[in-house]
Amino acid sequence: MAKNKIKAFKERFDEFHENYYRLAKNIIKGQNSETEIGVYLDKKLKAESLILLNTVFIDKYENDLIIISEKGLFTLEIKNHKCIMEWRDGEFIERRGKAELKGVNDPYKQALNHKKTLEELLESRYQANSYILLANDETDYKADNKDILNSVYYIDEFIKNFNNLERIYTTEQVEEIYALIQEKG
Repeated sequence: MAKNKIKAFKERFDEFHENYYRLAKNIIKGQNSETEIGVYLDKKLKAESLILLNTVFIDKYENDLIIISEKGLFTLEIKNHKCIMEWRDGEFIERRGKAELKGVNDPYKQALNHKKTLEELLESRYQANSYILLANDETDYKADNKDILNSVYYIDEFIKNFNNLERIYTTEQVEEIYALIQEKG
């Protein structure tokens, strides 16, 4: 009897350890790709921009990337894994191969939460834009909601659109936004 309990405990422990290791590996992989994307954007954006990586505000949400620029203020939720992201009837589903994952974090809601938190931090003096940035061509998406469709971009598509934007902030405003984020974030 005791041997069975020990064996069952060891199996549960091994399963927990394997899942924990896989999760930790995915987190590190995600943070590395976010850093690589930040460096890539820094080289490609045709405006003086400050790019903040993995910024947490008031212990609420981790923003994958924030761009502070004369062309605007942007918070980006980065997705870099092979999957199909689908929004249907208000529900988010992620498909990886034949697996259909429900209950995973909805990147659209994450992006909206990042935007709201950032604007609250800046005391609504500056308007933020939130986007989901797909970092590879092996990620696809579908949505039955126009707002969602308008917020998802592949990385080079985002860069092209960003580079065509007009300047809306002065250098002083960019510096003020950055200072407020550093002070309150």
